[in-house]
Amino acid sequence: MNSDDHQLIQNCLQQKPDAWQKFVSQYAPLIYSLSQQTLEYFQANYSREDLEDILENVFLEFLKNNFKLLREYNPKYSLTTWIGVVVRTQVGRFLRQKKYPSQSLDVAYPKGNIPSKNAKQTESLKQIEQKEYSQLLKKALEQLPFKEALILQFAFFDEMDYKQIAKTLQISVNSVGAYLFRAKTKLLHILKKMGVEI
Repeated sequence: MNSDDHQLIQNCLQQKPDAWQKFVSQYAPLIYSLSQQTLEYFQANYSREDLEDILENVFLEFLKNNFKLLREYNPKYSLTTWIGVVVRTQVGRFLRQKKYPSQSLDVAYPKGNIPSKNAKQTESLKQIEQKEYSQLLKKALEQLPFKEALILQFAFFDEMDYKQIAKTLQISVNSVGAYLFRAKTKLLHILKKMGVEI
């Protein structure tokens, strides 16, 4: 954590004038962006109001119990990564509250247009394999540390370049490649344990 972040947290804990407002202004765009990206990763339907609710809940979590989370923060770790963990927790709560179910037949096939057995059989094996692999990949990503899963998501799903990833996570551009290499290595190991041929 850089010295400015550390000082800002200390100012919040000491309840200095305008410190909390500065914290909110500085990190609201990041929290909003991470919330949106996490929801999209889980393919959840959401509105702008939902994102604003999550944003508000994240900040309320920081305020709870006299800044308990801020007091417990370990400066050894990136503040951005730590905020990302809090965001992911709040998004998880949002998804559980919404109780997103698997698609029903009525949603997947509106107006009763449910494919016949013959129509189902026309779906290629390749398409089926792609769907199965996508589900396995999602499960494998969930087993990675949050920061590594996030970097893989930024690089391969959001197609962000190294500079964009570094700016979002507040790490050096040179370290992005190392993070990606470690994350990909762990991901491949997890997939192999799941029986996926690489």
